[in-house]
Amino acid sequence: MLLSDWPKDETAQYIGAVRNCVRAQIDVRPVKLKDPTDYLGIFRAADALLASLAGESRIDEIAVHTSPGTSAMAAVWILLAKTKYAGATLFKSWLENGKPQLADVEIPFDLTLDVLPDLAARRAALLAPSDAQLPATNAFDA
Repeated sequence: MLLSDWPKDETAQYIGAVRNCVRAQIDVRPVKLKDPTDYLGIFRAADALLASLAGESRIDEIAVHTSPGTSAMAAVWILLAKTKYAGATLFKSWLENGKPQLADVEIPFDLTLDVLPDLAARRAALLAPSDAQLPATNAFDA
């Protein structure tokens, strides 16, 4: 599946180039983004696609190509594949001496174990009342 915000002719050119590297069927799902860093639009489109694919197959059968698109797109794919759709494979591509190369994307930390707990703790600390703001609990505390 290819999410594309490009005009049809540019999408067709890209698919032509990809077909030199991949033998899979490529289905295009047009999306409209406000701009190339429209994180919410990218998230909604990527999440909907992954949810659809996860309903049809096992998560570990889903592979996400992080190389095409913008850095915002790659970031959203990585966040989704490492949290909500953990188990999906991330891969990247590049040309080396004119030949296409593919490799897995290795994220050397676990977002759900290494990042999210710290973020949740910081948010909880912001919401927790400080000692100076605690109300008196009985007449002797006042």
